[in-house]
Amino acid sequence: LADMARRYDCHIQSHVSESIDEVAFSKSLDENGQGRSDTVVFDSLNCLTAKTVLAHGVFVDDNDADILRMRGCAIGHCPLSNFYFAGRALPCRHLMQRGNKVGLGTDVAGGYSPSMLNSCRSAVIASKSLWQAKYY
Repeated sequence: LADMARRYDCHIQSHVSESIDEVAFSKSLDENGQGRSDTVVFDSLNCLTAKTVLAHGVFVDDNDADILRMRGCAIGHCPLSNFYFAGRALPCRHLMQRGNKVGLGTDVAGGYSPSMLNSCRSAVIASKSLWQAKYY
């Protein structure tokens, strides 16, 4: 995929750290038993570039966020899908304060609406839920 993206100057779009099961599966792929995040797996395959957009990312830790920032990747925040599928919100403010690129998206496979306006509304609710969880 990385070779084709380079050859044809294409974007790469995939999902990253969107569920506990995905994180566990990625770590199980490591041959030496140390466990690797899916961010590290993508990076080892040269799939992380400034033209890579990775959806969700709710379980991205600070080390993965650093790798994504250094490679110029963007995270596609799909707040409604994150609530339904991952059961949590992407910490957008935290990531953006670290210098990560975060955009807004929809994921109708994990939500019920392809509307960007609904995604904007859901992003506000997600942000408020993170803020409230911090103080209550």
